[in-house]
Amino acid sequence: MMKKYLYLLPFVNSLFLLLAFNLFISNAQAQSLDVKLDTLMGSGFVFAPANGQVETLRAPLNMNNNFIFIFDKEHHLEWVLGTRVELEDNVAFALNPQIRLKKDHKRFSSFFGIGLPTFIQPRLRVGTEVLFGSILEITDGMGLVFQVSGTTYLFGSDLPDNTITFSLGGNVGLRFNF
Repeated sequence: MMKKYLYLLPFVNSLFLLLAFNLFISNAQAQSLDVKLDTLMGSGFVFAPANGQVETLRAPLNMNNNFIFIFDKEHHLEWVLGTRVELEDNVAFALNPQIRLKKDHKRFSSFFGIGLPTFIQPRLRVGTEVLFGSILEITDGMGLVFQVSGTTYLFGSDLPDNTITFSLGGNVGLRFNF
């Protein structure tokens, strides 16, 4: 029954992003904006029901590019417009908006966030994501990023009705400060 409404999910995801950014951009005061880019690669495990049991598979290799927006020097709060590309099997593309809380330490930072990954090509699949990680500062403009995430896919065009798929993944990459 939900499958006939799946074509609306990319639009709902885009609307979510517009509303989230509008909360901060609508203020008429002068604002500062810091932009960063995380580019990560990784894999993990997928847990999916099959024949009355839970099947464990290796997740496809994926590449994540996260554009991070920090408003008014509030470095503890990161607004992320992320993309994910699965590079193995059937190549797939997803949008992944996130909100992260970040804590700075001496030479590294740690973060916790939530996301809404939505695959839009070649299949439609929507999930919720919880992630945490750390950033080790290498230079003033670059850092090494480690991230672990758990994602629950609630529905999708490639999932049978009433099926939930869970994935656990790890990613490593670089952060660039602009």
